[in-house]
Amino acid sequence: MIALYLSLIDEENEKNRFETLYYRYRNLMYYIAYQVLHNEHDSEDAVQEAFFRVAKNMDKVKDIAGNETKHFVAIITKREAMKIYNKKEKKR
Repeated sequence: MIALYLSLIDEENEKNRFETLYYRYRNLMYYIAYQVLHNEHDSEDAVQEAFFRVAKNMDKVKDIAGNETKHFVAIITKREAMKIYNKKEKKR
């Protein structure tokens, strides 16, 4: 799956940075999504969408290990999870 995200990024340096970010935050992102959705499949979908958004916005990511980046991916993940949650609630 990571290859798909990397295909969205042009520069090799940015690809390496994204790969580092991916392996650093994927578990945190899943945890955040699961806290909102309480469903494995939906949580995985939310994380996948969040990674797409992060890949498209790698220019905004400065320090991979910094708190700012951690908060950035957490906010994106929570928003994606909320989109899925709200969509499911409308169907009820």
